[in-house]
Amino acid sequence: IHDELTWEQLVLTPGLRMEWIQTSRDDRLAPVQTSASRAVILPGLGAYYGLTGELGVFAGVHKGFSPISPGQDESVKAESSLNYELGSRYGTDLAKVEVVGFYNDYSNLVGICTIAGGCPAELQGMQTNVGAATVVGAEVVLQYEVELPAGMTMPLAASYTYTQGTLNESFESADPIFGDAEAGDFIPYVPEHQAWVQLALNHGIFGLAVSGAYTSAMRDQPGQEPLSEVPTSDAYFVVDAALSAQVFEKLSLYVKGDNVLGEEYIVGRRPYGVRPGKPMRVFLGLKAHY
Repeated sequence: IHDELTWEQLVLTPGLRMEWIQTSRDDRLAPVQTSASRAVILPGLGAYYGLTGELGVFAGVHKGFSPISPGQDESVKAESSLNYELGSRYGTDLAKVEVVGFYNDYSNLVGICTIAGGCPAELQGMQTNVGAATVVGAEVVLQYEVELPAGMTMPLAASYTYTQGTLNESFESADPIFGDAEAGDFIPYVPEHQAWVQLALNHGIFGLAVSGAYTSAMRDQPGQEPLSEVPTSDAYFVVDAALSAQVFEKLSLYVKGDNVLGEEYIVGRRPYGVRPGKPMRVFLGLKAHY
């Protein structure tokens, strides 16, 4: 249920979502059959106030929820959080700017033991109560379009996100990613800095875009030590590019390159050792429009 209430420059958007979840599990080896049913109500509220026709401020608070998977221990609780945001937005036909801060307050963060995390076979799919946790950060998004002669345009776009996730409770876990964590530890595999920039050139018969993405190093396990003192992934900057051309009225040709500079980097250390990032790849294709 969702509505939009407007009064002069103020817009309120209250909402209410209800989920009814029924799960079952049939373990043919045990043999054990389990089932569960749960209903949850998730409220939310958004607000926007227009300072001018182009500039406004907004805020929101929403309830977050993730259900328990079938076959979990009775001690495992559903993931629950309250998520807040506060920001400002500016927009015209040619330019858009958005700045937003976010605060996610988890009363219970849930970890899931997976193959990708190096989980042993007997524990795969099992969930763990991580407990209270906090994720805070901010994001900036910029877009601008430059009009050029001969019917060409040059869109520019960039974004930056700062994120910090912290565990607020100590716990013991068989999950290899979390292990035994202490209150105040940083959550593993959450990049503190992420940035992206794109430069494009568009025309009626062709388009060119070059983008670069940066991700800072991520710790492999919970902890409070500086990243220089613990195992981490690599910080990396990857450049992608794409070119398209309208060959006929309903047929276009495109070439796309991933990691065109051939950057070599470690994207993670699980499962069971270092994992490389995406290699340099080039795709050539045709698109038909009917």
